[in-house]
Amino acid sequence: MKLKYLVTAIVIIIFLSLNLIFSENDAQVDGFTIYGWPYNFYVQTEARLTNSSYADQLGFFPTKFAADLFILCISIMAANIVVIRIRQGKQ
Repeated sequence: MKLKYLVTAIVIIIFLSLNLIFSENDAQVDGFTIYGWPYNFYVQTEARLTNSSYADQLGFFPTKFAADLFILCISIMAANIVVIRIRQGKQ
């Protein structure tokens, strides 16, 4: 049982690390602040936009955030299944 918690914690740490690695924080220098992996669920800029159609692509996107959480849950379940099958193979 403790192994499930360990595997779950490792997968969450890896997922959060990937989110940090692939994030951008350049909004203060006319860039974008982008969070989310594999889907960017938060995009913001402090720059003036030359094309107003970009304004629709800024902000927080709950559906993309939900998709990221769904992928995290699937990853946790897959990692636990792999660990269980490896342990059963050793016995």
